[in-house]
Amino acid sequence: MITRRQAGICMALGALGAYFPRAWANTWPPANQVIRMVVPFSPGGTTDILGRLMADGLRKELGVNVIVENLAGANGNLGASNVLRSKPDGLTLMLGTPGPMVVNKYVYRNLSYDPLTAFSHVALVAELPNVLMVRNNLGVNSVAELVALAGKQDLSFGSPSVGSSGHVSTELFNLRSNIKATHIPYKGSSPMLADLAGGNIDYTIDQISSALSLIQSGRIKAIAVTSKERSAELPDVPTLREAGLSDYEVSVWFCIAAPANTSPEIVATLNAAINRVLKDPGVVQRITGFGARPVGGTMEDLTRQVQAEQRNIVAVTQVVNFSN
Repeated sequence: MITRRQAGICMALGALGAYFPRAWANTWPPANQVIRMVVPFSPGGTTDILGRLMADGLRKELGVNVIVENLAGANGNLGASNVLRSKPDGLTLMLGTPGPMVVNKYVYRNLSYDPLTAFSHVALVAELPNVLMVRNNLGVNSVAELVALAGKQDLSFGSPSVGSSGHVSTELFNLRSNIKATHIPYKGSSPMLADLAGGNIDYTIDQISSALSLIQSGRIKAIAVTSKERSAELPDVPTLREAGLSDYEVSVWFCIAAPANTSPEIVATLNAAINRVLKDPGVVQRITGFGARPVGGTMEDLTRQVQAEQRNIVAVTQVVNFSN
């Protein structure tokens, strides 16, 4: 039997349990503090645009200043290392991509951190399809024709850099299609796409945002997108799944992460704020304007995305050595 006194204590404890989450939400982030959003790539690119967009949104949602700091180098490792040396207090965040969040573990032999355990996963922000492209005079108009041609003659493919999303995506395509081709790495998407348009390499996979103007102008030919669904920017281009690779789905994804051991309460507060930002019509318009789509979701959704990316890179490393 529960006495009246015991019942009263239970009710009081229940009230306190309901109060403390609201109280926490009202005390973090602390007034007059500044949140630092590290973008581990140079200004002007897609990651930088998203970092600044999210910083503006979080500034409004959380009521504190959010500054963006570009720390480019080593495919995101420089910025990631800087974030991981910061206190896990939610005041230093990173706009992450597959490189520093997963892939670099398999590219850089002496990486100073383990990306699979070093971060607290906060939220997915957006994803951007990759697109499979060929040079115009290759005589190829479909994935089936590219695979058939690769079985008859030696082909070359480009990537923006070793271990980049485009490189991993193309190697995974080669693996699933049983294609053997020569890899030509570049220092960025621009010179690679210029060489594709000039007929110096045969095919590549890269971000749709990097290649869209060249595709629309007819200088290079898009034959498939790598996402689960067709791209609104290229509605007539089939997905690789439609083209016969039923188990192929890859996209460039962007997220917000914090140092490991950031408290679950802070991560939950940030996650909720990010999801509100991603529902803002102006933010949605900006993101969809360069071919991406807002994502959001739970912390666990980001963890699952990281795990899927790891499975892809592990599959590729069975046939390709990325290590520097």
